[in-house]
Amino acid sequence: MDKSVLIAAASAVTVALALVFGFGAGWFSHQLYLRDGIESAMEDLVPDEPAEEPTEEPAEEPAEPAEEPGAPGAADPWPDAAPMGESASDGTWDITLTGVERTSQVSGSYSSATAAEGREYLVLEAEMTNASNGPQSPDVEDCVVVDEDGNRYTYDFDALLALDDEDAMYTEVNPGGSTTVGIPFELAEGTAVEVALLTGVWDGAGVAELAVEE
Repeated sequence: MDKSVLIAAASAVTVALALVFGFGAGWFSHQLYLRDGIESAMEDLVPDEPAEEPTEEPAEEPAEPAEEPGAPGAADPWPDAAPMGESASDGTWDITLTGVERTSQVSGSYSSATAAEGREYLVLEAEMTNASNGPQSPDVEDCVVVDEDGNRYTYDFDALLALDDEDAMYTEVNPGGSTTVGIPFELAEGTAVEVALLTGVWDGAGVAELAVEE
């Protein structure tokens, strides 16, 4: 066969293959383009899902303020305090509060005492009954009163001596016997006192809780 014919035939085959491959590549490119277009259109048709809103934690209610002593509705800080006229025990003496007096001056057979300016004496009259098995002399050194704010006041020694006309502090009381003692406390005028913690024993184990009712 003529060499030129072979060359022409090979060129024709090459051109045909190039056309076939070129058409195939173009067809596949066109198919990919159509597929991408359809997918994009479908995505546009599907509505976006709403973003989840954050769950809000319920707000904590503010804590109620603690009730102050003496405030309306406040819990009674001395629920076991015996009312006036009723006795409570310190473990040795049964003590009954029988009277309450406010004064700026106290006096007796031996001495007198005057409260400082702006202050006054709160004098508690206490009946003390010996509940022990042996004679006792009342010692009120550890007695205190408590005001509505929780402040405590100790007894006044000078005023106590002035009030002790009958020397009750130096007299022994037999078991079952009683004596009456005036116990003074110096405090600011008008101080509201809620309870008296009374005892007839120095450094004793307990106190009698007695409501102060004026």
